[in-house]
Amino acid sequence: MAGTAGPSTTTIVGREPELSRLSSLLVTTADDAPRAVLVEGDAGVGKTVLVEAAIRAAARSHPLVTLHAPCLPLDAISIPYLPLRTALGDGAAAGVDAPPPPDLDDAAAPVRLDAWLDGLDHAGPVVLFVDDLQWADSSTLDVLLYLVGAPRRAARRIVATVRSGEDPHGQRVRRWLADVRRMPGCTELRLGLLDRVATATQLAALLGAPPHESLVEDVYARSHGNPYFTRLLADGLAPDARHLPDAYSEDLRDAVVAAWYRLGPGERAVAEGLAVVGAPAQPDALARVCGVPVDAVRAGLAEGVSAGLLASGAHGAAWFRHPLSAEVLERSLDDSRRHLLHGRCAALAAEAVAGGHRAGGDVRDVVSLADHAYRAGDAAGAYASALRAADVAGAGGGAAEQQRLLARALDLHPQQESPAESRRDLLERSRTAAKDAGLFDAELAAVDALLGAVDPVAEPLSVARLLVRRVHLEYSTGRDFMNVAVVREAVRLSEAQPRSGAHALALSELVHSGTWHGVEGLEPLAPRAVEIARAAGDDEALTYALAAQAMLAVFAADAAAGIAYGGEAIEVAARVRNWWAYVHAVLWRLNAVEVGTSRTYAEGLRRYRERMVALGGPHTYAAVMSADEADSWLAVGDWRQAVDRLRDTLSADPGPLADVKARVVAARLAALQGRPEEAVAHLARADERFADLGDFVAFQFDTVRAEVHLSGGDPEGAYDAALRGLTREGPVPTMSEWLVPLALRALADLADAARTARRGSHDAVARRAEAFGARFPRVVRDVGPSTPLGEAQVTALEALVAAEAARVRGADDGALWAVAAETSAAGELAWEEAYACRRGAEAFLAAGSRAPGVRLLRRGLAAAEALDAVPVSDALRDLAVRARVPLDEPAAAGEVDVPAGPVAGLTAREREVLALVAAGRTYAEIADALTISEKTVSTHVSHLLAKTGARNRVELSGMARRRP
Repeated sequence: MAGTAGPSTTTIVGREPELSRLSSLLVTTADDAPRAVLVEGDAGVGKTVLVEAAIRAAARSHPLVTLHAPCLPLDAISIPYLPLRTALGDGAAAGVDAPPPPDLDDAAAPVRLDAWLDGLDHAGPVVLFVDDLQWADSSTLDVLLYLVGAPRRAARRIVATVRSGEDPHGQRVRRWLADVRRMPGCTELRLGLLDRVATATQLAALLGAPPHESLVEDVYARSHGNPYFTRLLADGLAPDARHLPDAYSEDLRDAVVAAWYRLGPGERAVAEGLAVVGAPAQPDALARVCGVPVDAVRAGLAEGVSAGLLASGAHGAAWFRHPLSAEVLERSLDDSRRHLLHGRCAALAAEAVAGGHRAGGDVRDVVSLADHAYRAGDAAGAYASALRAADVAGAGGGAAEQQRLLARALDLHPQQESPAESRRDLLERSRTAAKDAGLFDAELAAVDALLGAVDPVAEPLSVARLLVRRVHLEYSTGRDFMNVAVVREAVRLSEAQPRSGAHALALSELVHSGTWHGVEGLEPLAPRAVEIARAAGDDEALTYALAAQAMLAVFAADAAAGIAYGGEAIEVAARVRNWWAYVHAVLWRLNAVEVGTSRTYAEGLRRYRERMVALGGPHTYAAVMSADEADSWLAVGDWRQAVDRLRDTLSADPGPLADVKARVVAARLAALQGRPEEAVAHLARADERFADLGDFVAFQFDTVRAEVHLSGGDPEGAYDAALRGLTREGPVPTMSEWLVPLALRALADLADAARTARRGSHDAVARRAEAFGARFPRVVRDVGPSTPLGEAQVTALEALVAAEAARVRGADDGALWAVAAETSAAGELAWEEAYACRRGAEAFLAAGSRAPGVRLLRRGLAAAEALDAVPVSDALRDLAVRARVPLDEPAAAGEVDVPAGPVAGLTAREREVLALVAAGRTYAEIADALTISEKTVSTHVSHLLAKTGARNRVELSGMARRRP
């Protein structure tokens, strides 16, 4: 349709730079503005959607005349100029004063169309949008080439989308593109695939809720970031789906292999064989798989490339343009043909392994042999090759691949006759590989299986170590929070050898888990565990024992000891590559240095995270540290840094622990920025992932839940969440200092609502607040050493408590809020500062104290807009309208001249008042600046109006002149 492209229901995700650039290119009048913009990319990456969105964005600021010229995939017939004739129909329907459409039936067609487009320029920039250029007929391509090369038209753009590598009409489009690219008026935008984070964002838009990470992993592994395939994969899924269904939808199958249907029977068989191979293949190898001559394979690959199904590689190899095509084709085969083709692939892989120059074979060949033997239904061959491939993958540092292959060997183990390996040996190897790869769920499954296979009477130390690790893994997967009873059993079992490393490990974990649960009398156990671990030479036990010492030091507010023990624990953990212990030790060392709500803490996490990544630590552990870092950046108001760290967390499967941490941070950010539904959805996903969020007191669940309730207008729910955190048994939860202010804020909101509705219930709320204040007279401090910044933050939160308490009583006091704003700024609490400014501005202006109210309003608005804190900025803008407060900061009086002439005869005081009026000051601000009353200011302004003849303050201001 002319004017703009039609509405699209597809969400634009991950294309913000391209969208901004393209929309600006459509309307720029610069001398070097391009005449043609080529948007190139694979099918499904969103070329058409991007162009449509750019046209809509540009049209919001400029009147555009948009002509849509879609090219159709016509095989049997060719209609000259069909896309351009469609565009001419758009022009006729554009609603602008356009000349009659030109005749395109002879050699003068390009010149006529060029002139006709000139006739539309008066209505605004003309955009000729040619969609799917690869299907254009020769006549259309010739006319477009002429238009691109014609004399420059500043108000005309040709935008064409074209699929990479597809040229269904031989070399026609490729030659056209080569010609156009040589012209100075052409620019290109290349659209690639989306990354994992953008795919997750697209899924959230499609499902209406944040997706489970397991679903993101499933979808991204198949779509590889192709937005169209992501949409098809998500079609029909429930918002809480955790995985893709086993069977793909018919629409997906048809879309993914649409080009395959255009091939002949022989070419289809070649494509099926390539799909079974599962990787780019040379023609001679593929010929053996398919059982056809090499020439037939080469012809089939060429047809597949021409149809857009395949892409050419080096030395005649080819592979699918999108890997999902291979998966769909392989799944579509019947069992007998699938087994046959995989068997042939296994034979080829076995030959490659046998002839390999490396001992044990090349990793890819050995793994390929294992996978093809398995899919061929060869249980014995699959088992033997899986074990061999696991050895090779492990030697190459591929712990995740090693674990996958060992898991397969475990599944096949019962089918083997007298296997040399015991099931326990395979479980131990699988557990070690999962641990090295950071695969918490897989490692927990192996640990549970081993606990069922190992006799605690015969091997008490082995069982003790497994129990301790089970506690760690159940925490990391959200099943339980540091189960003390299980650890006590580990201590009991390991007491069989009290000088063993296993006993030191069990004692260390008893200190760790018991401290979180408020168990007393554990202090002597940590140094004892350190001594035993050192004597036993057990570095794994030592790093946990040192971390337990650091934890106790932090709880005792002994910063120096916490830093020393934590630092040594980090070094030992790095040496033995125990990443769970590494992250554990890092957190306790940093807790000894500074509060978690600080830049210092965030920077420390960044340094240790980068070190761990450099040492080869798995993503799941780096993701935990990224999520914690995001939390710290968010607390101090650097929300863009927080978003970047969340992207790092979710750039690959983060595992359940980091996933929940990231969702809690995302929920808090969404609540603070005024997206309550998004915040609730993130918390819902976290709730589903962990058994009982509230039991995990090492996280700030209660604080964030209270903030989310407040964001959604549910103060009663916010009060309940805060009270729940305050009344839990054992140590207080993380960010406990926020709970009392949030509870009182919730009660103040309830009291305000009752007063607004003229209900007497505000007295009942006041009584609840009084009882609450008697129970919690001050903020509840988290554990850890006292630092200047931590004390400043406690002071700020205490100031918020005082101000909220006054609001509950109906005695809202701007001065209290001003103190809260200042102390929040001193404590680097940007969100709290903006909120306090908002409340202070409301209180001062309601009490008639205009000058301080205006100052807080402007300060709060600047802070809120920097934070993108929409609830605060909206409230302040609304207040500014109601109170008639100009939002711009007034100029200083010294920046305004009051010249002679029209304003001669003014007194010195009147000149001062006029300068302040011209600077944009309110009566209250003028009164405050000159230490006079607002009534006196009004009298001076009346005299100025009379002396100058000005009709109002606007004209009066114009008689003064702002200095440049």
